[in-house]
Amino acid sequence: VKIQWRMRDQGGGFVAQFNPGDPDIPKTHKVEYENVVTDDPSTVLQDTIQYVCRVFDQDCVDLGMAIISCSRSQLKVARVFNTRMANAKIPGLKVVAPPFAFTYALSTVMEKNDRGTFYSFRFGAGEPIADAEMAGETIALARQVNDIQISQVQEEEPVSSTTSTAL
Repeated sequence: VKIQWRMRDQGGGFVAQFNPGDPDIPKTHKVEYENVVTDDPSTVLQDTIQYVCRVFDQDCVDLGMAIISCSRSQLKVARVFNTRMANAKIPGLKVVAPPFAFTYALSTVMEKNDRGTFYSFRFGAGEPIADAEMAGETIALARQVNDIQISQVQEEEPVSSTTSTAL
């Protein structure tokens, strides 16, 4: 996913989101480390990996939904996390489990590089969901997210009877 942001010194904020292959993705040019949108130089375009999540506190109280957005230095963290989720197995079984079968602790850690100080995400080891009610709610969320993704794909390009779409 590519996200267009208004630069902080221009007031900041979300402008638009573009899926891969979208013909409306704006043209950009490099200015230092930023991909500045050519037609709107007050905005930048960034590659982003997003996670739709349910957030729980330490006592397993559901705090609601969140979208975790990983861009820039967080892309590497997200790619490593994706690989770990894709290979996660339920203890005692040799079967790879779906990502929604686990809970993950999310924290931040302060890091530094040549461009300054920033906070980076840390995804903890996945713990299998043992509570049946939580598992059911998590499966329902996964289905809802999948349905939204499928409807977006169908809106962009109708699926013919000879074409199948797998997400």
